Formats: sequence, C-alpha cells, structure tokens
Amino acid sequence: MPSLGAIVKFHVLVGLCAISIYYWKPGLINKTKEFVLSQLKSPQTSPPSTWTASDLKLFTTDELAKYDGNVNEEEIYVSILGSVYDVTPGKNFYGRGCGYAFFTGKDASVSFVTGEFEKFTPDSDDVAALKPADILGILQFKEFYDTKYVLKGKLIGRFYDENGEPTEYFRKVEALAKVGEYEKEQKNRKLEEFPPCNIEWTAETGTRVWCTAESGGIRRNWIGVPRKYFEPGQTSFRCACVKPEQLSSPLLKPYEDCKDDAVECFYNLD
Repeated sequence: MPSLGAIVKFHVLVGLCAISIYYWKPGLINKTKEFVLSQLKSPQTSPPSTWTASDLKLFTTDELAKYDGNVNEEEIYVSILGSVYDVTPGKNFYGRGCGYAFFTGKDASVSFVTGEFEKFTPDSDDVAALKPADILGILQFKEFYDTKYVLKGKLIGRFYDENGEPTEYFRKVEALAKVGEYEKEQKNRKLEEFPPCNIEWTAETGTRVWCTAESGGIRRNWIGVPRKYFEPGQTSFRCACVKPEQLSSPLLKPYEDCKDDAVECFYNLD
C-alpha cells in the first residue's frame, strides 16, 4: 500500500506539446503505466532492416547533449541506463517545452522513479543508490524504449567504458536488479498468502474493509476474514484477507468492534 508520503506529480502541457498527465510514486513498479499509455499515441518506430550492432555509436556526455531538441527537433535522443535512443518520432512529448523534454540529451535514469525534474546533476544516473525495486522500475522503462524507439548507441561513462563494454558499475546494477526480482517474487507470494482486502471510505460510515474471492486482484477459491496485517518490524498495517487456520499468526490483529467471523469491518482513522 502506498505511503501517505508517496510523491504525486501532475504535469499538464498544452499548446504545441501533447497533453500529458502522469503520476510518479517512488518504489512502485507500476509507475510506468501513465507514461507508457501516453507515449502509445506517438508514431511507432523500429530499427531499419539493414541495422546491425556495428551501427551503434559511442557518445560522450557532451556529444549527447547536442541531441536535446532545443536547437534541432529532428534529432532528439534520450539515454537510460547508458543506452541511447532516438525519440524523435515522439517529439510531441520530448520536444522543447514538452512533458518529457527534461530527459533529452542526457541520462537521467534516477528521475524515472523519483520524478525529480527540476534539476539535473552528475549523479542523476546514479541508480545504484536506489532500492532494488526502483531499479526494476527503471528496467521497465528501458524495455519500453527497446520496443518503441531505435537504439542509437551507448553513453560513455557510468554504464559503458570507452570501448562500449559494460562497466563494473553496470554489473552492480544488474546484480541489484536480480535482488529486486527476488524481492518482488517474495512480495507476490506474501500477497497470495495474505491477499489485500477491498477498501472504501465514506464520510458517513468511515473506512470499510471486506473480503471476496477476488479482493486485491487475487482470485482464489476462498474468501477469508479481514485482519490488520503487520509486516515484520513495521508499525503500520494493511488489511489482509485471512483463512481461519492463519488467525493465530502474530502478524495479525483484529479490527475493533468487528466479529471474529465477519467478512467486513468498519473503522475510523484516529
């Protein structure tokens, strides 16, 4: 469940740029949804039939900066994790003054998950400082670029050396991504063991939590009863649907003024 401090940013740009509205919530892998949906409106491109790996160019940071779209909107490049893509077909999104212009002519991989567009620094590609789950989020963005835009080359620096070979830093990021995949798998297993409840709030009744055979988007052949579920070491909780044989778990607490076998409970936040 997203924390109350999750960053939510809305950007609406009108005029020569396409209107784009997107939401950024650090640590959530599904943060790519609005970004991807908006870009599906731009023309589809694919590598030319004569394209080979030898056509890839090695860019310095100064060379890549020339493709930021400020002078020439016919060649706009974006780098993510050191891979450089031609995003010119999406210039309604990447052109001067448009919603994703911040990313052009540079590698600002960190901003894909932080939503920090106000300032670019030399550490804006230092993804190793992020959580493994956030690195997975960046990889989702990269997979999108792989299928949507033409790969033009590699950026010399943090991820690739002067010969275009992966650096030790890049290998570290790959290792962190594997940790993220493991953590995601463990999280999914925990969600299957303790599926989330359905939740709604009204001023009249407060918060209502209840269980169904598909609550939390997890389909199953049982319903369960709502309980407060605490991750080990955490003081906050989420609502989980629990089987009768799981009720003795020390990670669970009942909702006040709710019958033990009730499939729905009501409560008010203090």
